[in-house]
Amino acid sequence: MFIDYRLNEKGWLVDARNGMISQHDIKRDYPLKPQLPEFYEKMKHRTKITSDYIRVSGSVGIAMCRNVTIEELQNFAEALHQLFPHSQFHILNVRNRDVDEEIVEPEIVRTGYSLQQIHFRDIHEKGTLADGNILSWRGCETKWEKTLTSKFTISHNMSLYSLKKKYIILQLKKIFSFGNRRKKYKDELYALRSVLRNMQDKINQTSSSSA
Repeated sequence: MFIDYRLNEKGWLVDARNGMISQHDIKRDYPLKPQLPEFYEKMKHRTKITSDYIRVSGSVGIAMCRNVTIEELQNFAEALHQLFPHSQFHILNVRNRDVDEEIVEPEIVRTGYSLQQIHFRDIHEKGTLADGNILSWRGCETKWEKTLTSKFTISHNMSLYSLKKKYIILQLKKIFSFGNRRKKYKDELYALRSVLRNMQDKINQTSSSSA
């Protein structure tokens, strides 16, 4: 990744081949080239971790909000299936529309993956950035949470780590903010730990009762 790259108008690093953007891993106040070796190592590490998790997973859920054609989404799904033939991918793409009515497209099911698009008004409850809402990038949180929890489920037999990953996925739009980000993250992390402890306690109680 990012072997062929460019900087956009905001100073973010953009992969010239696939359009992937790195906002936070490059310091914009420092020369770019001296930072690249460490940046590449970090990307390799992240890719390896993600690939390892996918390889040991029988079922993988992917939620995104790409404004691309259905053919491009299917090409993406096919490429994933070729890379990880033993995994089953469930891909959900959310598209923004100007009206409140929600549209759910028929699910496409193929060998190695399923693909579905949902259209809804993906605007934050407090308005847009033009309205002074710095959290507008989160989109419509209530609809995202409803959609994710209805489309992706977890087993009660999963480990604490898996529950942690699931909870983080569902809460991604709530953890980070561009205001007092460090304090917000710290507060959310404490809340996350509390929820995970409660979830693990319930699973332990269920396991004890079954035994």
